[in-house]
Amino acid sequence: MTEKMLMLDIETTGIDPACEDLLQIGMLEMIWEKDHWRDGKSVCLYQFSNRAPISDFAREHQRDIYTACNGTIPVRPDEMRKRVLQFAEACGFNPPNLKFAGWNAAGFDIPFLVAKEILRPSKYKLAGGQEHRVGDFHYRIYDLQSALKFTMDLFDTDSKDKITELIKTLPENSIYHAAFPTGAAHDGLWDCVNQLNFLNDLLALVRSRFKDGN
Repeated sequence: MTEKMLMLDIETTGIDPACEDLLQIGMLEMIWEKDHWRDGKSVCLYQFSNRAPISDFAREHQRDIYTACNGTIPVRPDEMRKRVLQFAEACGFNPPNLKFAGWNAAGFDIPFLVAKEILRPSKYKLAGGQEHRVGDFHYRIYDLQSALKFTMDLFDTDSKDKITELIKTLPENSIYHAAFPTGAAHDGLWDCVNQLNFLNDLLALVRSRFKDGN
């Protein structure tokens, strides 16, 4: 059983790393305690961007992030990588075994950071006649969308809203919730906490199903 992971969420100006800017990296230490994930250390890193929010989404949800990035000092990719690894080391992780979780970390966040040369990709290299894994992070990435899909299958529904309604029926003391930092939704660190809480919600819901013997 993995006893620790790093919840990851990034904010960007768009989805194509070749032409879009990284704005923010949020990371939250996750510590397993008996039947839930507890939050530990956290970090929020901003990267310089001289862009202004253009889309309706960016103007509504990311205005403060853009303002922070407009006013920060540019950081070289190798220096940003150093800051990411320093936080990971403080949480007990070192390359090539940074263990990430996230809503779309495997499909977007980590590939975006790899393209920006802030993370080194996970791969196997032949050395001394043996294969060795190199890079920064473990190739197995905990995907919250898969966790949600498993829960929806278990409860025979294809609706996230239905799962959310079922979560509301659980006793409050059956779910661990981390406190939200200052900020709002679509801020990297805020989203990390939201994702941690949602994962604990899903775990509690699944336990309730097996407890009921269904």
